[in-house]
Amino acid sequence: MEHMSNNERKIYDLVVRRFISVLYPAFEYEQTTLKAEAAGETFTAKGKVIKAAGWKAVYADAVSSGSSASQYDAYGDYEDSEDFGEDFQNNDMYLKASEQALPVLHKGDTLTVTRTNITSGKTKAPARFTEATLLSAMENPVRYMSSDDNKMKKTLGETGGLGTVATRADIIEKLFHSFLLEKKGNEILLTSKGKQLLELVPEDLKKPELTASWEMELAKIAKGAHKEQIFIKDIESYTKELIRDIKTSDGTFRHDNLTNTKCPHCGKRMLSVKGKNSRMLVCQDRECGYRETIARTSNARCPNCHKKMELIKKGINPISFPGLKISVTSDDSKSINYDEEPKVIISASGMCDAGRIKHHLKHNLWNEKNTILFVGYQAVGTLGRALIEGAADVKLFGEPVHVAAHICQMPGISGHADVNGLLDWAKAAG
Repeated sequence: MEHMSNNERKIYDLVVRRFISVLYPAFEYEQTTLKAEAAGETFTAKGKVIKAAGWKAVYADAVSSGSSASQYDAYGDYEDSEDFGEDFQNNDMYLKASEQALPVLHKGDTLTVTRTNITSGKTKAPARFTEATLLSAMENPVRYMSSDDNKMKKTLGETGGLGTVATRADIIEKLFHSFLLEKKGNEILLTSKGKQLLELVPEDLKKPELTASWEMELAKIAKGAHKEQIFIKDIESYTKELIRDIKTSDGTFRHDNLTNTKCPHCGKRMLSVKGKNSRMLVCQDRECGYRETIARTSNARCPNCHKKMELIKKGINPISFPGLKISVTSDDSKSINYDEEPKVIISASGMCDAGRIKHHLKHNLWNEKNTILFVGYQAVGTLGRALIEGAADVKLFGEPVHVAAHICQMPGISGHADVNGLLDWAKAAG
């Protein structure tokens, strides 16, 4: 045990507690709702009256001792304070009400009010779907029905909801593949294409009731109470009616993700889309079908925010965008000084006391609409250091310049070709 790291001890503690709890007897409790009157108002408390702690006794000491199992409440249930919003997080008063322990009371008992508290907070918006919760919703879609038809609810429950165990995951995958859905972390988001599609399609196609009604018809066919040819004809006529309604409707679909990149096959402008784990350029012509991956999400994580980083395809310029103009010559660079549009001037280490950057600072430091971004360390005594430390005025080429631009800094080390030499020097210097 003494050779374990802190994290290893926590994992060991959880595993041991879980294993021992399996050998304990059942946890027995009564789910209870208490109602009491005070000052003319009715107050309600919900919770459990413990009859026998059973296997949950294994976790009872974890809360008070602050051990690795302290994430469990006093009865061994996993505690998730996020359900109560950010105002309630990490506050023991707001454990899930239905999980709190209540004393044994009888109807008509009189209690003494020892403390009152007024609390306020904000409710959270419903959580976005993940792949797991979306699969569960497809399996149990009753809660998303707009009607109260009990027969339909029963039918969906008996037939396993939308799709089957074998097809549900494939349905979701096709939604990603056709760029109707995209992922942000573990959460699933609707794309602009998906939102427009939902606005354009008839209401019936967006409801679980349609699946329920068809399943009821199929059940009648299985019992011999309905003929399958009639059902198929009804489906065909319904499909033709839907297509006719869509074609004659006033709704229109437009791409809001067009790029200036042209398809190498048909020459049409391509669409910028997010796949499940990548960013892609896709030809807007479905018959052409050309697509190209420009970045793929890797398993490497950012050292600052710990989000997954992207692997940019070789040959793709990640800072290229429509309207970007590259200044190659000195004359091109000087012309920027006479452009009155707001600018972001990026200066790496050592580039403030000479070169083009000094000219850009002279012509842009005075403008409050501009931003000067320093990347990396600025040595004491340099112009960059003076600006970072809040100098109100500086001298450039012998002329005083007032500093009105927004000055900010991004920590880091040199990005030049000598970066390895710089790192070696830093290591040698201790």
